[in-house]
Amino acid sequence: MLILVMVFSSCVRNKNGVGVQNTLPANTKIFEVTEVIQASNYTYLKVKENIAERWVAVSKQDVNIGEVFYYDKALQMNNFKSKDLDRTFDEIYFVGQISKTPMGQKTMGGGMPAHSGKIETPKLSSITLGKTAGEITLSNIFEKRDEFVSKEFEIRGIVVKINKQVMGKNWIHIQDGTDSNGEFDLTITTQDLPEMNDEVTFKGKLSINKDFGSGYRYDVIMEDAVLMDKKPTSNVGQFSTDNIKVIPFSELKFTDVGAATKPGKVTVKKEEVEVVAGGADIWGLNDEFNFGYMKIEGDFDVSVQIKSLSKTHQYTKAGIMARVDLNDNSQHAYFQIFPDISPRNKNNGGCEFQYRLEKGGEMKAIYPNPETAGNKFDVNFPNTWIRLKRHGDIFESYISSDNINWELYSTFEQKLPIGLLVGLAVTSHNSSDFTTAVFSNLIFRVR
Repeated sequence: MLILVMVFSSCVRNKNGVGVQNTLPANTKIFEVTEVIQASNYTYLKVKENIAERWVAVSKQDVNIGEVFYYDKALQMNNFKSKDLDRTFDEIYFVGQISKTPMGQKTMGGGMPAHSGKIETPKLSSITLGKTAGEITLSNIFEKRDEFVSKEFEIRGIVVKINKQVMGKNWIHIQDGTDSNGEFDLTITTQDLPEMNDEVTFKGKLSINKDFGSGYRYDVIMEDAVLMDKKPTSNVGQFSTDNIKVIPFSELKFTDVGAATKPGKVTVKKEEVEVVAGGADIWGLNDEFNFGYMKIEGDFDVSVQIKSLSKTHQYTKAGIMARVDLNDNSQHAYFQIFPDISPRNKNNGGCEFQYRLEKGGEMKAIYPNPETAGNKFDVNFPNTWIRLKRHGDIFESYISSDNINWELYSTFEQKLPIGLLVGLAVTSHNSSDFTTAVFSNLIFRVR
């Protein structure tokens, strides 16, 4: 990506015809708004800067045509698709902050912005890394940066941006889904070169308030790090073509797991299956649900359409589960949907990734980021498809409204046996009543 920095040789006039003086410092960046489009998370502005017109995006706010703003940093994105607007911008600049008074801040030369961890690289709500107890997170680093200064440590994250060989180094940006007061993205300098979307572990030392000269200034940065480990993650929406199998529902083994007071009932039709399930919940230390499964050895990519799910409780669930065994306290990974998008505890969307790390342990969940998720993870029956994918110890979950365009919900590392029971799991979350889930288009992709 190229950061475009423009300077003025003449003044910009605001909507009242008052000139903004051209005696501002040479590195001052300023534009006049000529068009405003509001979306759910961003305000899109067509602006005039010097003699050029371009589109910029800022956090959602009230902006009027004719207003003049100063800004400090901008990230250029090409062929950016706004789902809210159903529009693709050939070129757009994401601006972290705009002000009606001069910003007075420097920017980096060499096509890179000065970086504090807050603005320049957008936060990806799809990134969620499960970390072990005591493992360092990016939020730990930003919250307690003074404790990490000049101390060698390891940090694991997903590569979200790469700038190759600037000042003789590669500049790698990583995120891990954690956040501290808007700081979520760590820049790392290294001679190593991972790929975009790799899960990486770097070892190095932290510097704060680092000024490299020529405008290269960072509030927080890991310098001269060594790449200790990397694992490729799949491209969002890309299915493997290995051993695609459309599985008839009749090939699944359906059974009740746990001490469900009401046994489930399964009706297999030509192209769909109706699962009537009871059960107190899939949560806590013990599970009660109906499970239709088959044994899979190794990696897999499973998708299914959920055409409907009746609501017998706020936490009624249906989804794809990968489970070690049929004991009610088994380890598992579970990507599931709710009957609607009503607010639930930490979840205001329609889906959730849940897991149990240890046999007999408490279940935990990965929740959507309320600041960035928008409506990406809503359910809309019958147009709701979900996927659960395994690559080694990495489990990825996806949701789609058309079975074509997939939204990555979570990426989670969990050590489970090679052989797992994989299939459809439904619980009513109501010991005295049933829920009914209707599934269709079950596809297994295995290696």
